[in-house]
Amino acid sequence: MNTNIKVCLGLLSNRGFDQNMVLSLNRLIDYSAREGIEMHFEMATEGYHIAENRNMLAAKSIQYGCSHLFMIDDDMIFPENALETLLSRDKEIIAINYHPRQLNTGYMVWKKGDDKLSKIAEDNLPTEPFECEEIGFGTVLIKTDLFMKIDRPWFDWIEHETGMIKVGEDAFFCHKVREKGIDVWCDPTIKPTGHVGKYIY
Repeated sequence: MNTNIKVCLGLLSNRGFDQNMVLSLNRLIDYSAREGIEMHFEMATEGYHIAENRNMLAAKSIQYGCSHLFMIDDDMIFPENALETLLSRDKEIIAINYHPRQLNTGYMVWKKGDDKLSKIAEDNLPTEPFECEEIGFGTVLIKTDLFMKIDRPWFDWIEHETGMIKVGEDAFFCHKVREKGIDVWCDPTIKPTGHVGKYIY
């Protein structure tokens, strides 16, 4: 493993970590340590909203001299080699593909060139990493240097005049980096993944 790699493992929760997520996380940490990946741990459990939590984790990644920030939400599951695989892609920002917490739906991915966010069926999902307009940040790897290329706040959201959320904090970040000409990627090869709710979606 590249000795210049030091990953800030940034965990987000305001409700507690699902036990399936903790099991996935423990396996990932053990596997990554065996592969020689250096990790620094940060947990965002306070703050008014998730955008604030993500901004804090990004700042901590810079503060501790990490090469990458690997953010994981409290309701995600993933294979033990997920971090190693994402690092091997060598992208400035790349996320794992996963289902929304809804039954009988495809993957919610906004592929680059599409008109809008679409629910992609399993049989239409690309088989290799692909560029996106937006990606969900349930499990995402970002090179820390990327935060130096865009203005703060890195994460925020845009509201309708009614107060409803129009653009979430993950899409907000994607828009900011793409305005700088930076590509946003999704890796559909990392399986199995899950989004934990009443079921594992």
